[in-house]
Amino acid sequence: MEKLSNIKESTTVSSRLTELPLVDSLQVAFAPLKLLRPLSHFATALGLRPDIAKPPDPDFLVHLLEGGSHQEQLRKAFGNQFKNLEHFLRGTHEPTATTVALLLLVSQTDEATLRSFAHGVPDGPLLPAYVGLFQVLEGVFLRAYQAATVGTVRCPCCGSDVLDDAHVWWTAQAVVLSQDAYSFVDRLLQAMLGAVLLSEVLCRLNASDHFDTASLLKLASPELHPIGNWMELVKLSQGLKHDWELTVGLDADPTAHGSIPDGRLRKWRSGQDLLPLDKAFSMVAATKHETVLKHAMFAARTLSLAIDVVQAAAETPSRPTRKLVQEMISARLRELHLHFQMGKAAVVSANATPLKVLI
Repeated sequence: MEKLSNIKESTTVSSRLTELPLVDSLQVAFAPLKLLRPLSHFATALGLRPDIAKPPDPDFLVHLLEGGSHQEQLRKAFGNQFKNLEHFLRGTHEPTATTVALLLLVSQTDEATLRSFAHGVPDGPLLPAYVGLFQVLEGVFLRAYQAATVGTVRCPCCGSDVLDDAHVWWTAQAVVLSQDAYSFVDRLLQAMLGAVLLSEVLCRLNASDHFDTASLLKLASPELHPIGNWMELVKLSQGLKHDWELTVGLDADPTAHGSIPDGRLRKWRSGQDLLPLDKAFSMVAATKHETVLKHAMFAARTLSLAIDVVQAAAETPSRPTRKLVQEMISARLRELHLHFQMGKAAVVSANATPLKVLI
């Protein structure tokens, strides 16, 4: 989770670019997914259209952790040099020495590194390696969870493997999903659990504050949308009682904080609108538990995407309600956490090591 935090909190382009050349084998490819209706909050993030099955665009991981596509992040970072960067990476124009110098100035990296990202492809991801970095993170988190659940735990009644219950569990729910849809949702939840569980292990070693599993399960509680639950965590951490006491950086001057219109607060709390990541981060800036609450926001956004996907993929006449879907997501998250605990116990009892699964 610290690595995850570093990506978001990096202040220069070069600090991100230097992290890009990572091992491709840590990435786990996404299987095709078919939606039956458009997504709501993450409308274009997955790069999917209804009734067309194809793998989700992994750029959605950047959406989750940085609040927009990788191209949007590059546009913000490079400003008026963005078009020059695009021409440089896609090879549509031969850059002049002046253009290269300007790109190096903005990126604060060396020319060899910058040229290594030029690919000459006219469409598709502008900087595939940038997206690949987030795929590596997701792959590590997913493998961390799978490492503990790699064994077999037999049901004493029927003898089935309780750690491999996806089909049985999902087909018993009120909202029917295809296998590709519930497998994708399970993957989101497993990777999120893996990230939190890794964070718990690492933070115990250095006795630092961290976002824990109990807080994650609270975020999924169906009485409020995950963003509403996150706002409750923020108020609790700051000793506040009312939503109107929350403040964010002002658009005109992000260094100055101001109140939030009541209508906007209600929409964020209910999940009618998705709280922008930069607004969420400004809400907790310089507070005692800032890093923990940032990690909690990543989890709340992931839960929001899981809800969005279930609503869009549900084999029902109309989109199921948020509360019904979130009840399923919350229950499944608890089930997967139980799987982790059971799997870990099985690994320990077998005197095996799960580390080999991560390699």
